[in-house]
Amino acid sequence: MTTSLTLKGSEFDYNLRGNLYLINGEAVVIGDYKWCLLAFPKGDRQVHSLSLYLELADYKSLPSGWRSYAKFRLSIVNQLSEELSVQREFKHCFNQKYFGWGNKEMLPLTKLHAKDGGFLVDDELLIVAEIDVFEVIGTKDVSKEALKKPLSEKESVDVNGFQVLPSQVESVRRIFELHPDIAAKFRGKNQHVRTACMNFLLSLMEMLRQPLKELSNEDLEEADIMLEYLKNAYFKVDWLEMELEQVKEKKETEKA
Repeated sequence: MTTSLTLKGSEFDYNLRGNLYLINGEAVVIGDYKWCLLAFPKGDRQVHSLSLYLELADYKSLPSGWRSYAKFRLSIVNQLSEELSVQREFKHCFNQKYFGWGNKEMLPLTKLHAKDGGFLVDDELLIVAEIDVFEVIGTKDVSKEALKKPLSEKESVDVNGFQVLPSQVESVRRIFELHPDIAAKFRGKNQHVRTACMNFLLSLMEMLRQPLKELSNEDLEEADIMLEYLKNAYFKVDWLEMELEQVKEKKETEKA
């Protein structure tokens, strides 16, 4: 889903820390949750950039153990040249602890306020959020169609009790061949939960196999969150934890 937010120039006269700018004036419901944008026109935590985050507006009222895995893109539109627009893509597991995610250095203030820079035009700044919610666990009422519909029998294949897409079968079978006890202590019975956990595992493995130059510090932070989620679900992923640590070490060596 794509939605936009416009900030007036007069709203940049003070620091908005603690105040929410809501998408289109109100929180938008996607995947059974209410989402909003949190903007800091003078920067969050003393950075000299506009800070921008996607946040769950009603996280305090959600049930214990809720999770929402989403991919989203935040864009600050250059109104003079679309090619100069600033975009950042994220994949994040929103939960009770990490209910907001984004970039505190989205756009340097020098570029934001630059004369004829194209970002602030006629005292207006345009921000666009594109959000895709892939998995939802622990919604307010799992008996309703709030959860993503499970795969039909024709669309899914059972691999060790997990319903997966045909394109995922080979990867999942390979995981169980190499790590037969990976889900030995996994307690989830609901197929929504089982599918979500397996997708988390596959996504994390895919992320760690990307070239180092394509992995940012934010990506590695998200990998930590995803790994912790799998461990909390009683997946035996010590081998994956070692792989993540190796990637971090290589990334630090690359920086040095």
